[in-house]
Amino acid sequence: ISVEDAYLPLDSVTPNTLQHKSVHDSLQQRLGNLNEFRLHHHCCDVTLKTESSQHDAHRVVLAACSEYFRAMFTLNMKENNMDCIELKGTDSFYFQKVLEFIYTGEIILNLTDATEIMHLAVYYQIHELVHSCKEYLLAQLSSTNCCNLYRLGKDLGLDSFTRTCLLFIHQHFEELGSNLCDVGLLDEDDLLWCLQSDTLGGGDPDSSSESSVFQVVLGWMEEHVFDLTEQAVNEMLSNIRFTLIAPETLERYFNQLKELLPFTEVISTHYNTASNYHCQVHEQPFLQTNKTNLRKTKSSCVCIDGVITQDKVLIPRDFPQHDLITDEVFTSETDSTIRDPYHNVVELNGFIFVFGGTRYYKTGYSSSVLRYDPRLNTWIELKNMKHERGDFIVCVVNNEIYVIGGRNRTGALSACEKYNCRDNTWTVLRDLPQGVYMAAGLSYEGNIYVSGGFNDFESLGTMLCYSPVSNTWEEMFSHMMVDRGFHAMVPGHDGKLWVVGGVD
Repeated sequence: ISVEDAYLPLDSVTPNTLQHKSVHDSLQQRLGNLNEFRLHHHCCDVTLKTESSQHDAHRVVLAACSEYFRAMFTLNMKENNMDCIELKGTDSFYFQKVLEFIYTGEIILNLTDATEIMHLAVYYQIHELVHSCKEYLLAQLSSTNCCNLYRLGKDLGLDSFTRTCLLFIHQHFEELGSNLCDVGLLDEDDLLWCLQSDTLGGGDPDSSSESSVFQVVLGWMEEHVFDLTEQAVNEMLSNIRFTLIAPETLERYFNQLKELLPFTEVISTHYNTASNYHCQVHEQPFLQTNKTNLRKTKSSCVCIDGVITQDKVLIPRDFPQHDLITDEVFTSETDSTIRDPYHNVVELNGFIFVFGGTRYYKTGYSSSVLRYDPRLNTWIELKNMKHERGDFIVCVVNNEIYVIGGRNRTGALSACEKYNCRDNTWTVLRDLPQGVYMAAGLSYEGNIYVSGGFNDFESLGTMLCYSPVSNTWEEMFSHMMVDRGFHAMVPGHDGKLWVVGGVD
């Protein structure tokens, strides 16, 4: 009966309500009476003998709650005619708790008791108690006990319970490294299922670590070292993404494998594959496969530095801003400073390239080029551009990076160049018709389009098209309706290029 029912106003109590309360109270009282009879050995018609004690009970109560005892007492088994029945291998302490649950429907559990009691509940087929133990244990799931509970579910044939534990293991896989002795409890097939997943560890790029994945697998192999076959080792190593592990760490890991396992040829093959990838530094953007990708489902937004202008341009605190990642519109609690992006950033096959700007100089411009690898969280320096520049355009066409215009200490630049990632070289391209900076540009259907910007004297309204095939610039007949620079240009779903904002 709920608390609300207990305090219903008298005029709101109906005959049905009174009848429900009466039946409920009556059932509770009868169950209580039966338990009192058991505790005082009244009207008991069977004695259950466990390892170190005896328990008096009522056949009808046992049969009503347990399919095991129902079969024993209703299917003409020999125990049906016995006054004392021996329950071999049954712990007296935990069976007493099971018996209390049968008579009261209540039980107090802790982590140790719950696992032992669930064994008995499954064996004696007391489904309500199995359900209670499962609910309690799943609520206690953690990285320190998930492997043990997974094994418990496997041994008892509890498929849904085991599946829930396995999904927890999958989501917290990297945390298992602190309890490697328990990792060996996983079945080989389930371990492989985890390793084959692109979302191992929950799919969060900030928490994923292939080094942790390897440590877990190594711990599992140590527990099964005498049972492993060459084929099993090869399959497991094939699903570890060794290219996501730093080269200096990689060598140490493979030395550990060679000390543990006799399959030198298989181990060396995987080491050489990963080592060759790390050696081909400039080729890496074109060597990407599923085995070189981070195990993640969530996208990340990378912000690369920037400089604050001395005369700060502020976005008012009540000005609505649109987050393109979450698609949320929000306002800031304080005025926000606009960062002036003198440098330029582009993504190519999962690598971030950063060009020029004023990154190394307080005055003037830079020709530096850097590449960021989010897999290893590392930066490398690439060959410098031929010109120092800032406020320029960068586009990717056919896996090559085009740098267009901008400005430096000499003024607006018409110079253009192309970066070849494979051999880390720059090629000079046809100049723009005139020097342009703060223009907007993008690649579209194999060509590069450049709109507006500033020369050394005024804002522009021109639209230029560059053909990488012929290395030529063409000024489009139609100009923008308003001259502008420091604006944005995006392709629309209607096959048109849209120009947004800017200054004139």
